[in-house]
Amino acid sequence: MPPNRVAKYEGDADQGKHSDYLREYHLQGKEVTVTIEHVQFETMRSMRREEGDRSDEIKMIVVYFKDKSLGLGLSANCNIDSLKRLCGKKCKEWVGKKVCLYPATCNAFGDPKCPCIRIKAASSKKSTIS
Repeated sequence: MPPNRVAKYEGDADQGKHSDYLREYHLQGKEVTVTIEHVQFETMRSMRREEGDRSDEIKMIVVYFKDKSLGLGLSANCNIDSLKRLCGKKCKEWVGKKVCLYPATCNAFGDPKCPCIRIKAASSKKSTIS
């Protein structure tokens, strides 16, 4: 065995991905009801940029949820529109509201079936993510 190898891993490859933000694979294929804790603007960067290149940096709304460590970057206008329809036009109105996150696919990055997260009204049924 090479040095520093602890154990063989045979699980889902998505679990090895690193992300600073909530991604579709974190939902584990389930719809999840969450409560919005706070909303903020953050500077996000492209994974494809060169060291020191800031041309791909954009400011984006990020929604954080109660009892979850990762926030959801609102890169999709449809997710912003869903939250406006469900929770109000101002981000401060979103705090404390329950919504349902669900795994979906969209046409992005040249892939018509790119995994993504979408937002809809919360139902009374509960699921959790770790």
